[in-house]
Amino acid sequence: MSDASAVSRNPNIILVNCDDLGYGDLGCYGSACNDTPHLDRLAASGVRFTDFYAAAPVCSASRAALLTGCYSQRVGLADYQVLFPGQAQGLNPRECTIARQLKQ
Repeated sequence: MSDASAVSRNPNIILVNCDDLGYGDLGCYGSACNDTPHLDRLAASGVRFTDFYAAAPVCSASRAALLTGCYSQRVGLADYQVLFPGQAQGLNPRECTIARQLKQ
């Protein structure tokens, strides 16, 4: 199998994770007060999901859970910590992430 045929079989995945965005805040989900034409066009050309639950109420912990598939406490972000750029703490580089899984 050539590299070109392998690439054509792999799906393109775009996962948009927005902090503090509600289900009805985008035009593609019925918002009449927010103009989101680029996201609406992207949604029209792909798969839209209608149910999603966040693993934590703050950004750092919910992103860690999304990346790893684990509760944030399991990957070292207990008490729903919010991490800022330059902090020494973060996700362990050896942690298995969705990016690593998709790359394989």
